[in-house]
Amino acid sequence: MDATRDILMGWHRQGHALADIYLSGIGLAAQLLGERWLSDEVDFVHCTIAHSRLHQTLHEFSAEFLSEGCAQPNGLNLLLMTEPGSHHGLGVFMLSEFFRHSGWNVTLCSPQDMAEFKRVFQSDWFDAVTLSMSTDRHLDAVAQALSDILPLLVNPNLKVYVGGPMAQIAPLRLSWPGTCLLNGKADEAVAIVTQSVKKADRQP
Repeated sequence: MDATRDILMGWHRQGHALADIYLSGIGLAAQLLGERWLSDEVDFVHCTIAHSRLHQTLHEFSAEFLSEGCAQPNGLNLLLMTEPGSHHGLGVFMLSEFFRHSGWNVTLCSPQDMAEFKRVFQSDWFDAVTLSMSTDRHLDAVAQALSDILPLLVNPNLKVYVGGPMAQIAPLRLSWPGTCLLNGKADEAVAIVTQSVKKADRQP
Protein backbone atom coordinates (compact mmCIF):
# COMPACT_ATOMS: atom_id res chain seq x y z
CA MET A 1 0.00 0.00 0.00
CA ASP A 2 2.96 2.34 0.43
CA ALA A 3 3.61 2.05 -3.30
CA THR A 4 -0.05 2.80 -4.03
CA ARG A 5 0.04 5.88 -1.81
CA ASP A 6 3.23 7.08 -3.54
CA ILE A 7 1.49 6.75 -6.92
CA LEU A 8 -1.56 8.70 -5.70
CA MET A 9 0.60 11.47 -4.29
CA GLY A 10 2.60 11.52 -7.51
CA TRP A 11 -0.56 11.99 -9.55
CA HIS A 12 -1.51 14.86 -7.28
CA ARG A 13 1.86 16.57 -7.72
CA GLN A 14 1.50 16.17 -11.49
CA GLY A 15 -1.75 18.12 -11.38
CA HIS A 16 -4.32 15.36 -11.82
CA ALA A 17 -7.79 16.34 -10.62
CA LEU A 18 -8.56 15.04 -7.15
CA ALA A 19 -11.91 13.71 -8.38
CA ASP A 20 -10.02 11.49 -10.83
CA ILE A 21 -7.57 10.40 -8.13
CA TYR A 22 -10.49 9.52 -5.86
CA LEU A 23 -12.31 7.47 -8.50
CA SER A 24 -9.53 5.96 -10.60
CA GLY A 25 -6.93 5.71 -7.87
CA ILE A 26 -8.36 5.20 -4.40
CA GLY A 27 -11.65 3.70 -5.57
CA LEU A 28 -9.96 1.24 -7.91
CA ALA A 29 -7.39 0.29 -5.26
CA ALA A 30 -10.21 -0.44 -2.80
CA GLN A 31 -12.03 -2.52 -5.41
CA LEU A 32 -8.93 -4.59 -6.18
CA LEU A 33 -8.31 -5.04 -2.47
CA GLY A 34 -11.85 -6.34 -2.03
CA GLU A 35 -11.38 -8.80 -4.87
CA ARG A 36 -8.13 -10.07 -3.36
CA TRP A 37 -9.87 -10.44 0.00
CA LEU A 38 -12.68 -12.50 -1.55
CA SER A 39 -10.15 -14.74 -3.31
CA ASP A 40 -8.18 -15.21 -0.04
CA GLU A 41 -5.07 -13.54 -1.45
CA VAL A 42 -4.91 -11.21 1.57
CA ASP A 43 -5.93 -11.85 5.15
CA PHE A 44 -8.18 -9.75 7.39
CA VAL A 45 -5.33 -7.90 9.10
CA HIS A 46 -3.62 -6.82 5.89
CA CYS A 47 -6.96 -5.89 4.31
CA THR A 48 -7.87 -3.73 7.32
CA ILE A 49 -4.49 -1.98 7.32
CA ALA A 50 -4.70 -1.30 3.59
CA HIS A 51 -8.22 0.16 3.87
CA SER A 52 -7.07 2.31 6.78
CA ARG A 53 -4.22 3.75 4.72
CA LEU A 54 -6.51 4.50 1.79
CA HIS A 55 -8.94 6.17 4.20
CA GLN A 56 -6.10 8.26 5.63
CA THR A 57 -5.15 9.37 2.12
CA LEU A 58 -8.72 10.53 1.55
CA HIS A 59 -8.55 12.57 4.75
CA GLU A 60 -5.29 14.15 3.61
CA PHE A 61 -6.87 15.25 0.34
CA SER A 62 -10.24 16.22 1.85
CA ALA A 63 -9.77 19.94 2.57
CA GLU A 64 -8.36 20.64 -0.89
CA PHE A 65 -11.00 18.52 -2.63
CA LEU A 66 -13.86 20.28 -0.87
CA SER A 67 -12.34 23.71 -1.57
CA GLU A 68 -12.58 22.91 -5.29
CA GLY A 69 -16.34 22.34 -5.04
CA CYS A 70 -19.37 24.61 -4.71
CA ALA A 71 -18.62 27.89 -3.01
CA GLN A 72 -22.12 27.99 -1.52
CA PRO A 73 -24.28 25.21 -0.03
CA ASN A 74 -27.14 24.07 -2.24
CA GLY A 75 -29.55 23.92 0.70
CA LEU A 76 -30.05 20.15 0.46
CA ASN A 77 -29.58 17.72 3.35
CA LEU A 78 -28.43 14.13 2.92
CA LEU A 79 -28.31 11.25 5.37
CA LEU A 80 -25.61 8.83 4.26
CA MET A 81 -25.76 5.67 6.33
CA THR A 82 -24.13 2.25 6.38
CA GLU A 83 -25.83 -0.96 7.39
CA PRO A 84 -25.81 -1.58 11.17
CA GLY A 85 -22.46 -2.69 12.54
CA SER A 86 -20.61 -2.08 9.28
CA HIS A 87 -16.83 -1.71 9.28
CA HIS A 88 -16.70 -0.71 5.60
CA GLY A 89 -16.27 3.06 5.92
CA LEU A 90 -14.04 3.91 2.97
CA GLY A 91 -16.70 3.91 0.26
CA VAL A 92 -19.29 5.89 2.20
CA PHE A 93 -16.70 8.47 3.24
CA MET A 94 -15.65 8.94 -0.38
CA LEU A 95 -19.29 9.29 -1.42
CA SER A 96 -19.84 11.86 1.33
CA GLU A 97 -16.90 13.85 -0.04
CA PHE A 98 -18.50 14.03 -3.49
CA PHE A 99 -21.84 15.14 -2.06
CA ARG A 100 -20.17 17.83 0.06
CA HIS A 101 -18.13 18.87 -2.98
CA SER A 102 -21.45 19.48 -4.76
CA GLY A 103 -22.84 21.64 -1.96
CA TRP A 104 -24.84 19.12 0.06
CA ASN A 105 -24.97 19.15 3.84
CA VAL A 106 -24.15 15.54 4.76
CA THR A 107 -24.89 13.58 7.91
CA LEU A 108 -22.66 10.50 7.84
CA CYS A 109 -23.68 7.70 10.18
CA SER A 110 -22.62 4.11 10.92
CA PRO A 111 -25.33 2.80 13.29
CA GLN A 112 -24.40 0.09 15.76
CA ASP A 113 -27.74 -1.72 15.58
CA MET A 114 -31.21 -1.57 14.03
CA ALA A 115 -32.56 0.58 16.86
CA GLU A 116 -30.01 3.29 16.09
CA PHE A 117 -30.65 2.83 12.36
CA LYS A 118 -34.33 3.67 12.84
CA ARG A 119 -33.64 6.52 15.27
CA VAL A 120 -31.17 8.30 12.98
CA PHE A 121 -33.48 7.85 10.00
CA GLN A 122 -36.17 9.79 11.85
CA SER A 123 -33.88 12.27 13.61
CA ASP A 124 -34.07 15.22 11.20
CA TRP A 125 -35.43 16.57 7.93
CA PHE A 126 -33.53 15.05 5.02
CA ASP A 127 -34.06 15.64 1.32
CA ALA A 128 -32.50 12.27 0.51
CA VAL A 129 -31.15 9.20 2.27
CA THR A 130 -28.47 6.96 0.79
CA LEU A 131 -27.91 3.55 2.34
CA SER A 132 -24.71 1.59 1.74
CA MET A 133 -25.15 -2.17 2.03
CA SER A 134 -21.85 -4.04 2.21
CA THR A 135 -23.10 -7.51 3.17
CA ASP A 136 -26.31 -9.54 3.17
CA ARG A 137 -26.43 -9.81 6.97
CA HIS A 138 -29.06 -7.13 7.51
CA LEU A 139 -30.97 -7.08 4.23
CA ASP A 140 -34.21 -8.47 5.66
CA ALA A 141 -34.04 -6.31 8.78
CA VAL A 142 -33.35 -3.12 6.80
CA ALA A 143 -36.14 -3.92 4.34
CA GLN A 144 -38.58 -4.36 7.22
CA ALA A 145 -37.35 -1.19 8.93
CA LEU A 146 -37.87 0.84 5.76
CA SER A 147 -41.38 -0.55 5.40
CA ASP A 148 -42.13 0.61 8.95
CA ILE A 149 -40.35 3.98 8.77
CA LEU A 150 -41.11 5.45 5.35
CA PRO A 151 -44.84 6.13 5.93
CA LEU A 152 -44.00 8.01 9.16
CA LEU A 153 -41.23 10.35 8.00
CA VAL A 154 -41.34 14.12 8.50
CA ASN A 155 -40.58 14.64 4.81
CA PRO A 156 -43.22 12.71 2.83
CA ASN A 157 -41.26 13.31 -0.39
CA LEU A 158 -38.02 11.85 0.94
CA LYS A 159 -35.92 10.09 -1.70
CA VAL A 160 -34.24 6.89 -0.49
CA TYR A 161 -31.37 5.33 -2.43
CA VAL A 162 -29.61 2.03 -1.82
CA GLY A 163 -26.07 1.28 -2.97
CA GLY A 164 -22.77 -0.15 -1.79
CA PRO A 165 -21.10 -3.46 -2.69
CA MET A 166 -24.38 -5.39 -2.54
CA ALA A 167 -25.74 -3.20 -5.35
CA GLN A 168 -23.10 -4.79 -7.56
CA ILE A 169 -23.23 -8.31 -6.13
CA ALA A 170 -26.99 -8.84 -5.79
CA PRO A 171 -28.96 -5.81 -7.04
CA LEU A 172 -32.26 -7.71 -7.17
CA ARG A 173 -32.10 -8.26 -3.42
CA LEU A 174 -32.15 -4.48 -2.94
CA SER A 175 -35.34 -3.92 -4.92
CA TRP A 176 -37.26 -2.51 -1.97
CA PRO A 177 -40.51 -0.51 -2.31
CA GLY A 178 -39.97 3.23 -2.07
CA THR A 179 -36.24 3.08 -2.86
CA CYS A 180 -33.99 3.53 -5.89
CA LEU A 181 -30.84 1.55 -6.66
CA LEU A 182 -27.44 3.24 -7.06
CA ASN A 183 -24.69 1.12 -8.57
CA GLY A 184 -22.48 3.61 -10.40
CA LYS A 185 -19.49 5.72 -9.41
CA ALA A 186 -19.64 8.36 -6.69
CA ASP A 187 -19.90 11.32 -9.04
CA GLU A 188 -22.67 9.59 -10.98
CA ALA A 189 -24.57 8.90 -7.76
CA VAL A 190 -24.39 12.56 -6.76
CA ALA A 191 -25.70 13.66 -10.16
CA ILE A 192 -28.61 11.19 -10.03
CA VAL A 193 -29.66 12.08 -6.49
CA THR A 194 -29.30 15.83 -6.98
CA GLN A 195 -31.25 15.86 -10.22
CA SER A 196 -34.02 13.72 -8.75
CA VAL A 197 -34.44 15.84 -5.62
CA LYS A 198 -34.41 19.13 -7.51
CA LYS A 199 -36.90 17.79 -10.04
CA ALA A 200 -39.24 16.76 -7.21
CA ASP A 201 -38.92 20.22 -5.63
CA ARG A 202 -40.03 21.86 -8.88
CA GLN A 203 -43.17 19.76 -9.10
CA PRO A 204 -46.36 21.30 -7.63
